[in-house]
Amino acid sequence: MDFEKETDRLLPDEKIQKPDIQLELTGIWKDVLKIETVNFDDNFFDLDGDSLHAVDLQTAIEKTFGQKVNVNAILTYPTIASYAKFLEGENPKNSYKSLVPIKSTGNKMPLYIIHGSGYNLTNFVNLAACLDIEQPLYSLQPLGMDGKEEPYDSMEEIARFYVSEILKHNADGPYALAGYSFGGYVAIEMKRQMEDMGKTIKFIGVSDTDAGVLPYKKKGLRKFPKKVLRQFPKAAFITRSFFNNPSETYNYQKAFMVKNLKRLFGRTGVSNTIRTDIDLNLNKISLKQQVALNKYTLNPFQGQLHLFKAQKRLYFVDEFKYLGWKEFALDGVIIHEIPGDHRTMFLHPHVEHLAAMIQAALDNC
Repeated sequence: MDFEKETDRLLPDEKIQKPDIQLELTGIWKDVLKIETVNFDDNFFDLDGDSLHAVDLQTAIEKTFGQKVNVNAILTYPTIASYAKFLEGENPKNSYKSLVPIKSTGNKMPLYIIHGSGYNLTNFVNLAACLDIEQPLYSLQPLGMDGKEEPYDSMEEIARFYVSEILKHNADGPYALAGYSFGGYVAIEMKRQMEDMGKTIKFIGVSDTDAGVLPYKKKGLRKFPKKVLRQFPKAAFITRSFFNNPSETYNYQKAFMVKNLKRLFGRTGVSNTIRTDIDLNLNKISLKQQVALNKYTLNPFQGQLHLFKAQKRLYFVDEFKYLGWKEFALDGVIIHEIPGDHRTMFLHPHVEHLAAMIQAALDNC
């Protein structure tokens, strides 16, 4: 129906009123963030919004407006006013399929940081807020977030696609790359590919990425005895963790089991069909990333590696000091100890320390 033509035939009191998107979004913001008041220009992340809230926000928006949106749209449009314009098509669309500006202003060398196992980039907002005011920060999201494109299941393909996005944004460099958890492997592969192109990588960093686990991801009978023997020190570590940090260890192990069950079976028992579609897309990405990790062979590389390592360890690693990177980083590993655990190192107050360490490394690279 042509809204304008139809309403022109009505009397003033009979005019059909378009729904006020900002008011609708205000109600959604309140429900998702569990707050009583919010202004149109309040920043989602200043209201303690995080990655889980972002997924809930996406679900509620798609249910209310019947419009599929990317979970990371909140990074570009963090206020009700800007998000409303985005939904109405008034804001210019991002020309990149994957590159997401977390903080696009500043005159320093941009840092490109790769997501952890999964998809959500919103935790990097905390990092951006704590970096130098002149430090730009970009991240990259995997294909398949909207269910329209097939996610990659090869580390080389993931890295190649991300490199192409970065080169469209910044053709000449030099470049600073970093990765969190799973993203650390991607960042290392990106470094290899970019250096093969003759590009200069000034900085490479990984945040709590365990290189020592990669050999155990490989299939084959030769690996089986080592995998079995590894379970004994792993069981002892988990037992000690339950005694030393009972609640944190329980929560981590519970989340780990739920995550693996989702990978195997997908989310079940969810009545909201939109949320089910979202979860299926994200679960598919997670499965593809696991396949990529299982197939990947990490090779030694030139250059110093900055390792930002969580001080509190809630999951087992074979080698704690370097997380297995010493044999791969031929010019050495620079270790930065970050308060918190694998998850909380990007949350306040620990992210302030992480940002300070990253910024110092970038400024000195």
